[in-house]
Amino acid sequence: MRPAAFGVRRIYSQIARYEDLIAIFDRELANTKDREDKIQLLRRISELWENQLKEPAAALNSYERLISLDPSNLPALTALRRLYAMGNRWQDLVVILKTDAEQAMDRWRRVSLLTEAAEIQANQLKKEKDALQTFQEILDLTPTHQPALMACGRILFRQQ
Repeated sequence: MRPAAFGVRRIYSQIARYEDLIAIFDRELANTKDREDKIQLLRRISELWENQLKEPAAALNSYERLISLDPSNLPALTALRRLYAMGNRWQDLVVILKTDAEQAMDRWRRVSLLTEAAEIQANQLKKEKDALQTFQEILDLTPTHQPALMACGRILFRQQ
């Protein structure tokens, strides 16, 4: 990056001209080929939209672009989970939770993410068949997981 561009970035940040700063980042994004630079620029754009400008729709769009470039980006996945929940975008939230669960190395983190996804499927989306399948994934990982066993029992009882 040229020193002049760095100076303009700094000034825009100091005087809270965040939309102008985003425009600079967007130009840099369009002109860079480096994947890591693109990831960093998209992260900064997303955070500006969400935290400084309080524009969740624009932040959501930027985080989704970031995830398409780096599907395992934990801060972006976390932000998407938060924004999808705020916007009642339950199906999108389930997809992100399951994506996060697939990448989780820790079994208990995976179980936690899948449990959250299954609860949303059952309670928000009213898709008990899908919830039952997700609870079964949990039981495949941890056959004695009491919350999943109890939820399966409730769903199966209602289906009788």
